[in-house]
Amino acid sequence: MAAFGALAIINYNLSTQNFYFKVVAPQPPTPLSSLTATPTTAEVKLAVNFLIKYWHLNRTEFYGTINCESGFKYNAFAPNKYGGSYGVAQYIPGTFKSSCLGNYKSPKDQLICMAKMFQDGLQSNWDCYNLHFKK
Repeated sequence: MAAFGALAIINYNLSTQNFYFKVVAPQPPTPLSSLTATPTTAEVKLAVNFLIKYWHLNRTEFYGTINCESGFKYNAFAPNKYGGSYGVAQYIPGTFKSSCLGNYKSPKDQLICMAKMFQDGLQSNWDCYNLHFKK
């Protein structure tokens, strides 16, 4: 069990002899921030659900695309004409490098980038989206 503390910033005003306190409490970890480099599928699903809520994404499309692409497996690999797609979001290295920040093999970085791309209307970068959801 993690313990959380608080950071207190104290400002003493000499002219009025008043103390001012500003307390900044750290935020509890989220399913996304807690995601390790080798998460279970259950942990990936929790992170995906967090992103859906946080980014206000279409749950059916986002969750369904990830399920189809990788089955929520952080180390899924699919050979293709580009050398292969890797990870929970099935990025090819070139697309990740041009569209994302962070580590190509990081499930967290892949999910964050995928959520941002979905929010920006770039879902058609995923074959499973085009197959199941493109109108």
